[in-house]
Amino acid sequence: MARKRKQAEHMRLTDWAQAGRAYCAELPKLAFPLVGDAPEFYVPQRTILRMSDGAQMHTHLWCYLERKLLPGKFYQFNPSSLSAQRVKDMSRVIERLSKRFRFDNARPRTVTQGLHFLASILNWLDEPNHQGRYEAVLSDPDLALEALKQHHSYVRQRMQANRTGNNFGQAAASNLDTNAIKMMSVVHDREYGDEIEPIPFFHSEGVKPPKTESVAGFMACLQGVFDSVTEITLDAQLDARKEAPLGALRWDTGEIAHSVEIPPQTRIERLMELGCVAYAGLCLGDSGANLAAIQSYEEPEDMQEQLANPEKINLRHKVIKFRAGGKEVPVHLTVTTFTRLRSYLRLREALRLRLGCQDISPMFIQTVYGLRARTEMPLGITPLGSNFTALLRRKFRFVGINLPAVTMQQLRVYKSGIVIREHNPKVAADMMGNSVSTAIRKYSKITEAESQSEVAPFLTSLTSVVRNRLEAEKLKSDTPLTAIPIGGCADHGHPRALTEEPLVRPDCKKTEGCFFCDKYHVHADEGDCIKLMSCRSVLERLTPGPGSTGAAERVYAVVIGRIGVLLNEMKRLNPEAHERARVAVEHEGRLSRYWSSKLQQLHLLGLLSPPNSRLHDAG
Repeated sequence: MARKRKQAEHMRLTDWAQAGRAYCAELPKLAFPLVGDAPEFYVPQRTILRMSDGAQMHTHLWCYLERKLLPGKFYQFNPSSLSAQRVKDMSRVIERLSKRFRFDNARPRTVTQGLHFLASILNWLDEPNHQGRYEAVLSDPDLALEALKQHHSYVRQRMQANRTGNNFGQAAASNLDTNAIKMMSVVHDREYGDEIEPIPFFHSEGVKPPKTESVAGFMACLQGVFDSVTEITLDAQLDARKEAPLGALRWDTGEIAHSVEIPPQTRIERLMELGCVAYAGLCLGDSGANLAAIQSYEEPEDMQEQLANPEKINLRHKVIKFRAGGKEVPVHLTVTTFTRLRSYLRLREALRLRLGCQDISPMFIQTVYGLRARTEMPLGITPLGSNFTALLRRKFRFVGINLPAVTMQQLRVYKSGIVIREHNPKVAADMMGNSVSTAIRKYSKITEAESQSEVAPFLTSLTSVVRNRLEAEKLKSDTPLTAIPIGGCADHGHPRALTEEPLVRPDCKKTEGCFFCDKYHVHADEGDCIKLMSCRSVLERLTPGPGSTGAAERVYAVVIGRIGVLLNEMKRLNPEAHERARVAVEHEGRLSRYWSSKLQQLHLLGLLSPPNSRLHDAG
């Protein structure tokens, strides 16, 4: 009996067609998402949808109610099972999907994933055990609701049956269930998520926030290597040379100066590529952009004009507008990265000329090699690959440098945490290219992590650092304070750090070190409020030079943040004195004597510019 059933099944399948490469090569391809309505010549059962990245979706198979997936991801289908209902529904379906994907400005990969989720539920609904009940599922909203409920139960049962396995856990079940409901909601313009509660997805902790010292070391290394490469390779005398001259790649983390000799017989083109990928990594970390965004950036026509007259957020942050997807995309960079953009463009062009190849649209590039990649010169330039982190580490290891263990996702989380601390959620979301909810839910966790590991010791010390006037009078006889430009010192000349590894090392000769010294105190009165506000006012007007390092930027950000924390505590203890000081400094321009003199000195040295805007709120 079983043998007869097997023979019957074999005879039935011999009438089926296979949607293999040869068959699909003959079918017309329709660019998707559509621009407008479906074309008049659209024949759903014989048309493949093609995304802008070249990916194809075999939606023509949805018109056949009998189909099965073969090994190698090829479909077999029964031509006699062609459904007139499905053929009729398909034009409306792809029009609605197109409008939604266009409205969302979805990337090609996102479009492909969405269509795969819709294909998945259709494959399940068209299985033989359903006996064609869901043939009209693409045109009947109530039938679609029933189908989604049945699919929801099936997915839940499958997840529970595999509770102890790893092949179909809760995350996979939630993803399949949620996206099936989402796609069917688009098809019918009905929010099925209000009628069916998808399987919840228990989020993991996600990307683990990196340590500040790891990010500092990573970015300082990229910056120093890029500077070293441009200094060596952009020398006009190298035009006729093939191998890089003997020299060293140098970088400074703020505490330790590093130097690595360039391996002998290293081709100049390989060294140039190292500089190019180093700058790409620098832009990724500094802007907090996604890798996909960096890959899509193109050089705008007005690049030189933007470099000469950049859009400024403030003295330390600039905006450069690249091209991507046919429109301008603003990218926020600190001045240390922005001032190196001109050198990067020169390096990129020099590499292209040495390789004798045509230019390509993407702004950030790498090179391609032959089989003997370690010795042969690059064959040409290409856009950054999808596995950029591995590429970057590999290029640096080739010259003997091991980068700190930080991923591009961690850099984005770290940058987002900084932006959220400095701006309100709406501004932070715009700068990072997120929605406000995503910025708060996904990226603000860095604030908590940083406060627990590094900022918490400073916050817990506020009660001992900031004294009200009564406490000051009580302690005056025991621990007289030495007046300093930002407050008072209990033991001047003998600094002691607040923590074992302070963000800034205490130093009595440098004002910034006092903020992180155990001997430093301020009074919650008008005089000390004016001192701190004067210090902040001068710092915010400093113009960083083109050679400013990442280490200097980090010290600047940390000190500004520390001043803000102290002033907030002083405002809590004595709001009237804080307000009088704010009016005096910010509205009347009356700085303390020391900082007024310091401001004049810096102005004479040409190190100041008028402040355009402030990162902090007034007060």
